Amino acid sequence: MSKSQPRARQRGVTLAELLVVVAIIALAVTVSIPMINRTVGSARVRAAANQFAVTIRAVRMIAVSKQSSTELVVSAMPANFYEYTDAEGRKRTFTMPSGVQISSFQLPEGTESSDPIKFQPNGALAGGVTTMTRFEADIAAGTTEVWEVRTNSLGVSSAARIGAP
Repeated sequence: MSKSQPRARQRGVTLAELLVVVAIIALAVTVSIPMINRTVGSARVRAAANQFAVTIRAVRMIAVSKQSSTELVVSAMPANFYEYTDAEGRKRTFTMPSGVQISSFQLPEGTESSDPIKFQPNGALAGGVTTMTRFEADIAAGTTEVWEVRTNSLGVSSAARIGAP
């Protein structure tokens, strides 16, 4: 006579448990996508402002090392680029990334907004007055992030987030 062995209990997940897990994952993804979009937009405008500040430092360094005046041409909206001539005489042009605009560019009084930023051979700004360039990006529906790059009369630049215009 053979004894029947009790069946081992089957382990696993039920369909209901699996559906609950999938629903939780879907909810997490739905909530995180807008946050990721804001973070990416914010990173774009921050990187553009920081790159511009680095470019200003490079143009200033070229003026000092070559002991000659150098220029940085800034073209705000709609063109949205800036350019300079490097130490080897090559023209370098930087276009803003998608979604980032150069919203304003202010030079000292008495100069036109189409005039370039000019550095003297000693590294100071020609005209001896601070310049200001603003970068904006729409990072979410109705939310704009603004960064400003200021260059003082000595030619030293800094980038800072200033919020909404």
